[in-house]
Amino acid sequence: MPCLRPRDPNHRWQGVTAIYQTPAYNTKLVAAAELPQTHEDFLKLSKWAGRVAINDTESEWLMSLLAFYGEDKGRSLIQSMVATLKPVMVSGHLALGACRRRRRIRTGVKQLRAF
Repeated sequence: MPCLRPRDPNHRWQGVTAIYQTPAYNTKLVAAAELPQTHEDFLKLSKWAGRVAINDTESEWLMSLLAFYGEDKGRSLIQSMVATLKPVMVSGHLALGACRRRRRIRTGVKQLRAF
Protein backbone atom coordinates (compact mmCIF):
# COMPACT_ATOMS: atom_id res chain seq x y z
CA MET A 1 0.00 0.00 0.00
CA PRO A 2 1.53 3.36 -0.98
CA CYS A 3 2.18 5.92 1.70
CA LEU A 4 -0.30 8.82 1.68
CA ARG A 5 1.61 12.03 1.18
CA PRO A 6 0.09 15.40 2.09
CA ARG A 7 1.50 17.05 -1.06
CA ASP A 8 1.72 15.88 -4.65
CA PRO A 9 4.93 15.97 -6.77
CA ASN A 10 4.10 19.60 -7.73
CA HIS A 11 3.96 20.50 -4.02
CA ARG A 12 0.18 21.08 -4.00
CA TRP A 13 -1.57 20.13 -0.78
CA GLN A 14 -4.04 17.27 -0.78
CA GLY A 15 -6.94 17.52 1.64
CA VAL A 16 -8.01 14.58 3.76
CA THR A 17 -10.76 16.37 5.69
CA ALA A 18 -13.42 18.97 5.02
CA ILE A 19 -14.87 21.50 7.45
CA TYR A 20 -18.42 22.71 6.93
CA GLN A 21 -19.56 25.91 8.63
CA THR A 22 -23.33 25.81 8.91
CA PRO A 23 -25.92 27.70 10.89
CA ALA A 24 -27.69 25.41 13.35
CA TYR A 25 -31.06 26.56 14.59
CA ASN A 26 -33.75 25.81 17.14
CA THR A 27 -36.63 24.31 15.15
CA LYS A 28 -39.07 25.25 17.93
CA LEU A 29 -38.29 28.95 17.47
CA VAL A 30 -37.50 29.25 13.77
CA ALA A 31 -39.58 27.87 10.92
CA ALA A 32 -37.67 26.56 7.91
CA ALA A 33 -39.31 29.26 5.76
CA GLU A 34 -37.74 31.96 7.99
CA LEU A 35 -34.18 30.74 7.51
CA PRO A 36 -31.79 33.07 5.71
CA GLN A 37 -30.63 31.76 2.35
CA THR A 38 -27.44 33.85 2.19
CA HIS A 39 -25.13 35.57 4.66
CA GLU A 40 -26.60 38.88 3.51
CA ASP A 41 -30.07 37.68 4.54
CA PHE A 42 -28.92 37.77 8.18
CA LEU A 43 -28.81 41.57 7.82
CA LYS A 44 -32.61 41.58 7.41
CA LEU A 45 -33.15 39.80 10.73
CA SER A 46 -32.81 42.57 13.31
CA LYS A 47 -35.62 40.86 15.24
CA TRP A 48 -33.05 38.17 16.05
CA ALA A 49 -30.73 40.69 17.77
CA GLY A 50 -29.26 39.13 20.90
CA ARG A 51 -30.73 35.74 19.96
CA VAL A 52 -27.89 34.49 17.75
CA ALA A 53 -24.82 32.81 19.23
CA ILE A 54 -21.29 32.45 17.92
CA ASN A 55 -18.71 30.03 19.27
CA ASP A 56 -15.81 32.24 20.33
CA THR A 57 -13.32 29.38 20.10
CA GLU A 58 -13.60 29.07 16.31
CA SER A 59 -12.51 31.54 13.68
CA GLU A 60 -12.57 29.36 10.56
CA TRP A 61 -16.03 30.56 9.52
CA LEU A 62 -14.92 34.20 9.73
CA MET A 63 -11.85 33.43 7.66
CA SER A 64 -14.03 31.63 5.10
CA LEU A 65 -16.23 34.74 4.74
CA LEU A 66 -13.14 36.88 4.12
CA ALA A 67 -11.81 34.38 1.59
CA PHE A 68 -15.15 34.11 -0.24
CA TYR A 69 -16.16 37.79 -0.32
CA GLY A 70 -12.69 39.34 -0.30
CA GLU A 71 -11.13 41.33 2.54
CA ASP A 72 -13.12 44.57 2.18
CA LYS A 73 -16.59 43.17 1.42
CA GLY A 74 -16.12 40.30 3.90
CA ARG A 75 -15.07 42.63 6.72
CA SER A 76 -18.00 44.96 5.95
CA LEU A 77 -20.45 42.03 5.96
CA ILE A 78 -19.12 40.70 9.27
CA GLN A 79 -19.32 44.15 10.88
CA SER A 80 -22.87 44.63 9.60
CA MET A 81 -23.91 41.17 10.85
CA VAL A 82 -22.51 41.95 14.30
CA ALA A 83 -24.26 45.35 14.38
CA THR A 84 -27.58 43.84 13.27
CA LEU A 85 -27.59 40.56 15.20
CA LYS A 86 -25.66 41.56 18.36
CA PRO A 87 -24.53 37.95 18.77
CA VAL A 88 -24.02 36.23 22.09
CA MET A 89 -20.49 34.83 22.40
CA VAL A 90 -20.24 31.37 23.93
CA SER A 91 -17.22 29.15 24.50
CA GLY A 92 -17.43 25.78 22.81
CA HIS A 93 -19.86 23.61 20.87
CA LEU A 94 -21.56 22.27 24.00
CA ALA A 95 -22.37 25.78 25.23
CA LEU A 96 -23.71 26.70 21.80
CA GLY A 97 -25.98 23.67 21.72
CA ALA A 98 -27.14 24.28 25.30
CA CYS A 99 -28.16 27.85 24.41
CA ARG A 100 -30.26 26.60 21.51
CA ARG A 101 -31.90 23.90 23.62
CA ARG A 102 -32.81 26.34 26.40
CA ARG A 103 -34.59 28.46 23.76
CA ARG A 104 -32.47 31.50 24.48
CA ILE A 105 -30.84 31.35 21.07
CA ARG A 106 -32.54 31.09 17.69
CA THR A 107 -29.46 30.14 15.70
CA GLY A 108 -25.71 29.72 15.95
CA VAL A 109 -22.77 28.96 13.72
CA LYS A 110 -21.87 25.30 14.01
CA GLN A 111 -18.75 23.66 12.68
CA LEU A 112 -19.04 20.18 11.23
CA ARG A 113 -15.99 18.18 10.26
CA ALA A 114 -16.00 15.39 7.69
CA PHE A 115 -13.20 12.87 7.55
